[in-house]
Amino acid sequence: MPATLLQPRFKATVRENSYGNAIFAHLKAGGVCGYEQKGKNFTGFAKHGEKGLWYSANIMHANRVVIVESAIDALSHAQLFETDEQTAYVSVGGGMSPKQEKLAEIVMKQAQERGATVTIATDNDPAGRALDKKLTKIAQKAKVKKLNRDKPEENHDWNDALKLQAEMTVESAKRIRAILEERPGAIAASPNSSSGSSKSENCAPIPDLAPTLKM
Repeated sequence: MPATLLQPRFKATVRENSYGNAIFAHLKAGGVCGYEQKGKNFTGFAKHGEKGLWYSANIMHANRVVIVESAIDALSHAQLFETDEQTAYVSVGGGMSPKQEKLAEIVMKQAQERGATVTIATDNDPAGRALDKKLTKIAQKAKVKKLNRDKPEENHDWNDALKLQAEMTVESAKRIRAILEERPGAIAASPNSSSGSSKSENCAPIPDLAPTLKM
C-alpha cells in the first residue's frame, strides 16, 4: 500500500504516531476533532476524541465520492480498484452519530451540486448493511442523483479483500514459478517492454471544509 499512500489525495491525510500506528484525522466545523488509529494488530479511535469525517484531499473536486467505514478501507479500495485523483474517499469511522450524519449530508450535497457520483462502500456484514441503509437515506435527503454501491465478499471489508488479493497473487506467482522450473523458457520477456518515467507531484493540502460544515 505504500504507493497508494504517496498519492497527493492521501499523502497529507495520514500521519504516524510514536507507536508506529497510522493516524487518520477526523474533521468537523472548526477543525480536527479526533482520529482513527490503525496498527499491525490494533484498530481504534482516539480515547477523548469525537468522530467527524476523515476525507481525502481531493474531496472538493473529484467526480466520484466513495464512502467507507474506515480510512484503511478507503486506502484498500483505492488500491484494489486502482482509482485515480478523480475519486475521493470519506470515512465515517464505524457507526455514525447525528452530527456525522449531518456532515455526510453536506458532503453528498456538494457532490450532487457538481454532478459527482456517490458510492456507498460499507463492509459486507450486518453492521455494514445497516450503515448502508442509513447512508442511503442521507443520500436521498441530499437529493443525490448518481448513487451506486461497491461491496466486498460476504462478511468482509475492503482490507480483507485486499489481503485476499495479495494471497492469490502470491499463490499465482508460486504456480508460475513451478511451471518455469518444469519448462524453462516457457514465458519469454516481451521485446517491446520499456520503462517509463513518472512525473513527480506536489502533495495536495487537506481542503478546509469548515466554512461549509455549519452545524
